[in-house]
Amino acid sequence: MISKEYVTMKGTRGGILVNIHEECPFAEAVAQFRASITQNQALFHGSPLSVDLGWREVGEGDQAILLEMLGEMGVRLLGVISTSLATRRLFEARGVKAIIGSLGLARHGGRSRGKAVDPPSAEEPEQPVEAPAPPEEIPAAAAVTLDETATVALADPTMLVRKTLRSGQKVQYAGNVVVLGDVNAGAEVVAGGDVIVLGNVRGTVHAGVGGKAGAVVLALNLHAPQVRIGDVIGFVNAQKGYHNNAAVMARIHEGNVATTLYGN
Repeated sequence: MISKEYVTMKGTRGGILVNIHEECPFAEAVAQFRASITQNQALFHGSPLSVDLGWREVGEGDQAILLEMLGEMGVRLLGVISTSLATRRLFEARGVKAIIGSLGLARHGGRSRGKAVDPPSAEEPEQPVEAPAPPEEIPAAAAVTLDETATVALADPTMLVRKTLRSGQKVQYAGNVVVLGDVNAGAEVVAGGDVIVLGNVRGTVHAGVGGKAGAVVLALNLHAPQVRIGDVIGFVNAQKGYHNNAAVMARIHEGNVATTLYGN
C-alpha cells in the first residue's frame, strides 16, 4: 500500500504536467501514477501528458517501467522534463522529446548530478514539452561549461532556480542566476552575471565569471564567509539584510569585495 504522495499533477494550457518526486522509489511512484490514471480515466483520456523527473537520473529499467505503464494505460506522452543530461538522452533515444525545465531551456551541456554540474530542476513550464525550438544560442562565459539555449532572445539571460540548494548541489550558468530559496553550506552557485538569492547564503557564490567586475551578489541574508566576484575573492562577516528591512549586496569597490545593505 502506497502511503506517501510521490506524484503530483496539475493542468496546463497544453495538457497535464506530472511531477515524479526526485527522492522516492521510482517503481512505487509509477505504481501511484498508474493508480491516479485509473481513478481519473476521463481526465487522462485524450489529454497530452508531460512528465517532470527533476534531478533524478533514470536508467533503462526505470524508463521501461514508465513507458510500458503509460502504453498499457493508453496515455499519450508528449515528453519528459529532466535536469539530467543522461536522462534526456536516454528518452530521446526512444523517440521521446526531452527538455530541461529551467525557464524553458531546451538543451543543457551539463553532466550528471553525481559530478555536481547539473543545475536543479527549476521551474514547471506552462507550455507542454513539444513547444517550438528556441531561436538562438547564448554563448557560455569563460569557465562556465554550459551551452544554453533560451526560449526568447534576452539581452541579459537569467536562470530561475525555484528551490533551496542543498550541500553538494551546484548551479552553473552563463548569465544571471536567481535562486528562490537558500544556498546552504556546501552548495555552490557560479554565474557569468549577477547572483540573486531570495533567501540565506551560506554556501559558495561566484558572480561575474570570466572577469565581469560589475556583477553583484544580492541576498536577503549573507552568511557565507567568502564571496567571489569576477577575479576578486572577498572574505566578509555575516550580514543580515532581511532583519533590517533590506537585502545585502556584495560588489567590487576599489578593488575589494564590499557589502552594503540594499534598499534600507
